[in-house]
Amino acid sequence: MNTTGRRYKVVSTKQENYKLACEMAVEAYFSARQLVKIHQGHTLFKKLFNDVIDEWFKAFDKDNTNSDNMRAMHKTATVALKKYFSEKTTNQINDELCENYQNWRLGTKTVQGTTPSGATLRAEIIALNLINEYASRKNYINPVQKVKPPKQIKLGVGDAFTDDELDIFFKHADEWILDSKADHKLKKQRTILISKFIMYSGIRLAEATLLKWEHTKFSNVHKTIFIDIPSSISKVKKEREVVCLPPMIVVLRELKKLSTDDFLFGEGFEGDYMFNRYLEFIKDKTGINLKYGNNNQRRVLYSFRHTYATKRILEGDVDAFVLSENMGTSVHQVQKTYYHGRNSMNAQKLLHTKEIVKQKNVTKIKLSGLEDIQMVNYRIDLEAENVPESDNIPS
Repeated sequence: MNTTGRRYKVVSTKQENYKLACEMAVEAYFSARQLVKIHQGHTLFKKLFNDVIDEWFKAFDKDNTNSDNMRAMHKTATVALKKYFSEKTTNQINDELCENYQNWRLGTKTVQGTTPSGATLRAEIIALNLINEYASRKNYINPVQKVKPPKQIKLGVGDAFTDDELDIFFKHADEWILDSKADHKLKKQRTILISKFIMYSGIRLAEATLLKWEHTKFSNVHKTIFIDIPSSISKVKKEREVVCLPPMIVVLRELKKLSTDDFLFGEGFEGDYMFNRYLEFIKDKTGINLKYGNNNQRRVLYSFRHTYATKRILEGDVDAFVLSENMGTSVHQVQKTYYHGRNSMNAQKLLHTKEIVKQKNVTKIKLSGLEDIQMVNYRIDLEAENVPESDNIPS
């Protein structure tokens, strides 16, 4: 026994002197023991980091407090993260590896052949930080510093479409749809319809893609569509009722013809890819580049939300509070993004004085009832659509 023990100590330490070999073996033993005590076994138990990513998302998906929008966003983010970490094990995760993710990602291409947008990169890094926190709590990895995500780019009225640009955008839609294979035709049709859907409602793209037919209803009183946004898909986790512009009736009728499930745009619909391809088609066809708005702001489907808000302020009679309620955002955000100092558009309201009627020493203010919404510049004849009087959406 002693001979065997003596042999192992000498061989493992590569020392000829037995006493020195013993000292080195004891030192190595206590160092390893201390390492286990401090780091709780991170260096002893290896696990693929991609397995940790899957485990984290499974737990995140089961949490009922997380919105469907957040689930979809993080699920998409894990695809790129798993490519980066590939065969990396938990004991290889460190600050430098995580910090280099951004440079690696900017060197990759999306399915469209473009560099990932700032919003995409931001979403992926936020997910990475959440995964690292989870892995650290589970003692899979040593704690790592949070990766700083890129600054969020705020889109504003600069990427809203003008009336002339909208004419060009929708003018070539039919030609683009027909010039395609059968499997792409449905995606193209839905891409054009979701553009109109957002422009007539101001609903966020992420919210629109999760809406189901049960969330829509037709108002006999106002002859338009109302859409209920559940808190589960709302960005601010607050339910709201959206009053849509009358042309939404036509949009929903067209969507109904394409319907294959409970979702308005089909389950798993992703529109920005086809939207960018359509803008390329318009550019090749006309030489007009609609990819960028004022101030060189890149356009995405979300730009139609800004188009909606801009047109409601300039063409409608809507104040910041009413608009913010309908769009599911704050009054401050609406004022900061769409109202720019000039108050001339409110001159009539500011100069108007309500009529005071005095009767028997009692002062009353004569108030009119709610005025019908006056729609302007929408080329649609609702009477010609023969809308039936019912609580259901006209089919």
